[in-house]
Amino acid sequence: MTINRSKILQLPKALQYIRLSQLQCLNRSYSTIPQENILPRSQAKSGAVLLSTRRLIELQGPQASQFLQGLTTANITPWTEGHPRTVYSAFLNAQGRVLQDVFIYPITNSSGAAANEQGFLIDVDANQVGNLLKWLRKYKLRAKVTIREVPTDEAGVLCTWSDTQQSASTTGINTSDGSSIQDPRAPGFGTRTAGPIQALLDQWKTNPHYSAEIDPESRSMDLQYKIRRYTYGIPEGQDELQYEHALIHDSNIDYMGGVDFRKGCYVGQELVIRTQHTGVVRKRILPCIVYDDGREPVEITYDASNVAGAFPPQGADIKPLLSNDTKKAKSKGKWIAGVGNVGLALCRLEDVVGLGPAGDVVEGWEGREWVFEWENQSEEEKRLRVKAFVPEWWRERIRKGQTNGMA
Repeated sequence: MTINRSKILQLPKALQYIRLSQLQCLNRSYSTIPQENILPRSQAKSGAVLLSTRRLIELQGPQASQFLQGLTTANITPWTEGHPRTVYSAFLNAQGRVLQDVFIYPITNSSGAAANEQGFLIDVDANQVGNLLKWLRKYKLRAKVTIREVPTDEAGVLCTWSDTQQSASTTGINTSDGSSIQDPRAPGFGTRTAGPIQALLDQWKTNPHYSAEIDPESRSMDLQYKIRRYTYGIPEGQDELQYEHALIHDSNIDYMGGVDFRKGCYVGQELVIRTQHTGVVRKRILPCIVYDDGREPVEITYDASNVAGAFPPQGADIKPLLSNDTKKAKSKGKWIAGVGNVGLALCRLEDVVGLGPAGDVVEGWEGREWVFEWENQSEEEKRLRVKAFVPEWWRERIRKGQTNGMA
């Protein structure tokens, strides 16, 4: 397939982004299109976005909570005891590997629901909604629950954030137009709400940080949300949490409050519990900065102009830079995804950031530079460096042992 990049640069900026996304899907070396032509020049301090990458599945029926309790890593039981709350969670296969990362919202006004029934909205990767529907129906058997995909014109997911916003309660709030939650994955990340599209847009207009210049349905806000996730070190969706391959601990789902280690049995629980109590987690997804040699960053700061080209392909190796021959070095990480100069990578903690299994600092890891390696690299591409960071909220949760369901 031949791509004329000069013609792409003549397209409107929105179309340039679409074409670049198509190029990235080809799993080739990174594009030479300057990113500043298609990406935000700076990171937005405040924003709102209707997520085009997420879809909703509705469950309702007298056994809906019991049905979900046996499938998800989160604890659903409190909802049946008069304490409804929205949770971040995951569905696993029988081997304990991640199928989907999800948010589950309680709703008490499901269309057609009886007065004594509880409804739920499952917020899932848009590309995986069909797989999740099939998987849920496989386990339905005789459970008194109905499952349906919610049309995109009926309901959606709105995320808002502001770096000046005061912290709010993390308790989900049932409303007539959906459920809201202060995103539990990282402190201060933002608020997430599921509900009817028009109600979500009206809600944004009443937000104290509302601005007419912010369009929640624009592609630029989609990118801003992704940039914010990457700077916080938050993976989302099966492009970043590989379907039936990613593990709970490697994906930080435990740190992000997605697992209750005290709940009863659920599909895939054995590996999760064994790793939590007897295993050693040597790899985790980390936020990264990509930069040219000689300009090592000291913090995670988005800058679209900091790198001349786009990113390496997903799965590119991350290796230490050796003076003699980097090709002989062992890979210590894999690149996942990125925007501008920020992204995510699955890295060996001791080697790349000097973090031991118990959160202790490993001696002798400082001073290394890290580079990418993939097939058919040009000399210019070999100049790219990558530096991983441990988010401060991560360190705080390690110190306090605040994985969900633990002391």
